[in-house]
Amino acid sequence: MGWMEDFPLGGKMVAIYVQIYKDILNFGFDASLEQAVSLFPTYSLLVTGHSLGGAMATVFSLHVALRYPLKPVSLYAWSGPRSGDETFVRMLREHLTEQYRVVRDGDPTPDFPLRVSQTVPTPHHNTFEVFYPTHMATDNYKICNQAESETCLKGSWWKTFFSHIFMFDMNFLNHQRMGYLRSIDNLVTNLHVTRNDAMIFGKKEFDLHDRIKERLLNTVAT
Repeated sequence: MGWMEDFPLGGKMVAIYVQIYKDILNFGFDASLEQAVSLFPTYSLLVTGHSLGGAMATVFSLHVALRYPLKPVSLYAWSGPRSGDETFVRMLREHLTEQYRVVRDGDPTPDFPLRVSQTVPTPHHNTFEVFYPTHMATDNYKICNQAESETCLKGSWWKTFFSHIFMFDMNFLNHQRMGYLRSIDNLVTNLHVTRNDAMIFGKKEFDLHDRIKERLLNTVAT
C-alpha cells in the first residue's frame, strides 16, 4: 500500500491511489463535475471524504483546483491515510484556497502508510491538521499548521477502530445507507432529474465503490 509512483499532476503518490484516480476519471468524473459547475456557476467547490474517501478527496482536490483555477476550492479530509509526497503537499498548499485534515485521537488510519525512513521517498500528510481528543466537541480541538507534527498526529499510543468510525458521536457505517437515500432526494429536488435517473446515478456510484474496494483487496492480497 505504500509503494510510490509518479502522479500525473506532479510529484509521487501511493500507487493504488494513482490507479483509483485514473479509474474515477475514466468513470466520467470531469463530465459530472462540469455539469454541476454549469448548473451552479457561482458556487465555490468543496472536496471532502472519510478514510479512503479522505485520501481520494485529497488527491482530487488538486485535480479540481487545477481544472477550475478561478474558483475557490476547499479540502476537508476526515481520518484519511497519507497519500502524496512532499511535492504533492506543496502543490496542495499552492493551489487550494483552504485545506483541513480532521483526525481523532486513537484513530490508526492516519498513521498509514508508515514513514519508515526520512531518506526513502514516502507519502506525507497535507497541512492544517484539526486534532480532536477522544471526545469530539466543537470547542475541543487543536489546529496544527504543519504537515507532520509530533504533538498532534502522534496523539495517544493506543489505537482503536472505533476512533475511526465514530466522529462527533455519529457512526459513518450506520449512516451510509441514509446518506445514499438523501443524495437521491437531493438530486431529484436540486438538479430536477427524475427519481429513476437519480437511482441509476446512485447505483453507478455504488458500483464504482465496489470496484475500488475489490482492487484494494486484491492489492493487499498480492
